[in-house]
Amino acid sequence: MPKTLRLSHRLSMSDLEMVLAVSQHGSMARAAEHLRISQPAISRAIAELETTLGVRLFDRTRRGAVPTLYGDALARRANAAIDEVKQGIKEMEFLADPTAGELYIGAPEPLAEGLLPDVISKFWRQFPKVLINIMPTIAGNFADLRARRIDFQINRLRPAFEADDIHAEILFDEKIFVVAGLHNPWSRRRQIDLADLVGEKWVVQNNVYDSVLYTFDSRNLPVPRATVAAYSAFLRNKLTADGEFLAILAAPQLLVLRNQGLNVKILPIDLSDLTIKVAAFQLKKRTLSPVSQLFLQTIRDACERGPFGKMMRA
Repeated sequence: MPKTLRLSHRLSMSDLEMVLAVSQHGSMARAAEHLRISQPAISRAIAELETTLGVRLFDRTRRGAVPTLYGDALARRANAAIDEVKQGIKEMEFLADPTAGELYIGAPEPLAEGLLPDVISKFWRQFPKVLINIMPTIAGNFADLRARRIDFQINRLRPAFEADDIHAEILFDEKIFVVAGLHNPWSRRRQIDLADLVGEKWVVQNNVYDSVLYTFDSRNLPVPRATVAAYSAFLRNKLTADGEFLAILAAPQLLVLRNQGLNVKILPIDLSDLTIKVAAFQLKKRTLSPVSQLFLQTIRDACERGPFGKMMRA
């Protein structure tokens, strides 16, 4: 029998879990704590696995354990294998009780607040036992998706998006607007050119893909120097509504502003030719659980027919 076939029979699920845990946590001790077994047990198991495979999986250092090329390759495949088993269990649970299950969805704050409340309410009425976990994500960052910590994520599609392992499904186009607080002097102007605002104070997302950068760059104008950069949508919205700063917001962000009781004025600058695509991102070689597929379909329906989708196209 070929060596590879013999080895495949000697690799157990616990072996894969230990390799993955050591790779993720960076030490035998932390991996053992995560798996709730003793450190000597996991050290012995890894050593036996290395003997069986005939390669070194981890370099032991004073700071912990660092995966070798072999260890990294096995850990990545172990993650996929363990995830597939978990997905299979989820599918079995769904078949046993279609109203139950658990979801992990990635979404940035404005989309989570603007789109997901109605989606979750509609979904929950049909599937009241499903636990829905919403995890914060950043446009262009797919670390949680690749690590299979989330089922899929909803986010902006960056213009230069390229990823062989990730499928992007366009949900809608966001329209964007230049806004100011009601007491900002620019709110009283009837005619404004975007170039007039280059030197103003701007509040932006603490993100490599920000609407201010995109808008000014698209108009071949100098990109304004940000005065405040923050991940918090509420902080950005409050600073803008108070009148000190300008911002460029997409329609979902305006919806969040309204829900927060904050008032801004859309400045008379035509950006109708500029839109930002919002997409659902999935791993290509990962099969979503039935309950995840149902939740994603609920999002599609909301974007297509619901008030959120209509607002995007208005």
